Amino acid sequence: MAFQCIPALVLLVGIKLLPDSPRFLASVGRLKEAKEVLEHVRGGMSPDVEQEYNEICMVAEESKPSSPVEFIKILFGKSRHVAPHLGRRAWLCIWLQIMASWTGITAVTAYSPVLLHQAGYSTLKQNGLAGGLNTIGIIGTIISAQIVDKLGRRVCLMGGAAGLAVVNLVVRSPFAERLR
Repeated sequence: MAFQCIPALVLLVGIKLLPDSPRFLASVGRLKEAKEVLEHVRGGMSPDVEQEYNEICMVAEESKPSSPVEFIKILFGKSRHVAPHLGRRAWLCIWLQIMASWTGITAVTAYSPVLLHQAGYSTLKQNGLAGGLNTIGIIGTIISAQIVDKLGRRVCLMGGAAGLAVVNLVVRSPFAERLR
C-alpha cells in the first residue's frame, strides 16, 4: 500500500513547482503573468507565441464564469446563444459515461480483489493481479489516447460500440449457453 503513495508524494511536492496555466492566468486578469508563462513554456517570443497569447486573451475576455444553473440550461437546450450544439454534446458525454459503466469496468477495478478471492486466488495473488489490472488500465489509456488522436473520436466510439455489441451478442447467443 505504501508503494502507491510514492507517485502521489512526488506529485504533491512537484505541483508547487509548476506554473499556473496561461489560460487560467488570463481568465483571472493576470495577463502579464500569462504572457511570461507562455513565453517560458514555448521557449521565447515568436509570432506564433504572440498569436497564441492574443487568442488566449480574446477567449478569456469573452468567457464568463459558469454555474450549475447555466449547465442545467445547456442540458435542456435553453442556452442556445452560448453554442447551438452544446446541449447535444453534454448529453453525449453523460450517456458515454453511463455506457462506460455498463461495460462492467467499474466493477472489475473496484471489486477485483473480491472477485479474485471468490475465484480462489490467495491474498498475495489477489493484490498482485488487482495492481497489475490497474497498471494495464493506465497503459491502455495512454495507448487509447494515441489511437484516438490518429483516428478521431467518432471512429473510435463507433468501433468500440460495434465491438461491444458483437461481444454482447456472442455472450448471449445459444452457442455461449452450450459452453456454460
